[in-house]
Amino acid sequence: MIKIDHFYVTVTDLTKAIIFYEGVLQIPITHREGNRWADFSDGNAVYFGIYNAKVDGKKFQTGISPTLCLKTKDIDIERGRIQRLKPSFISEIIVLSQPEPYKYFQFADDWGNVWEVAEYDY
Repeated sequence: MIKIDHFYVTVTDLTKAIIFYEGVLQIPITHREGNRWADFSDGNAVYFGIYNAKVDGKKFQTGISPTLCLKTKDIDIERGRIQRLKPSFISEIIVLSQPEPYKYFQFADDWGNVWEVAEYDY
């Protein structure tokens, strides 16, 4: 049996990424390993990490992660807040009605990682 443990995005500027994601997630980092790694945890079992690809000299590509989704109770407030953080891209709010109402917008960080913020009741 496997369990979901964590997910991470690959960046090339850890300090800049920490500042950006502290603004997005509205929590401070919980752990940092020099200029190589930082992670965020809200106390749940799954945590989010940021990996600086430059440190290990590996040729990891940035911006090739899956879409990461955050859930909110007020999509309009969150879109305005994220927009003030100046992501490299932010979509309009999209509303899907099938199979259940689902509102969302997507944004990208400076490294091409795409995030989705969604509001739904199920």
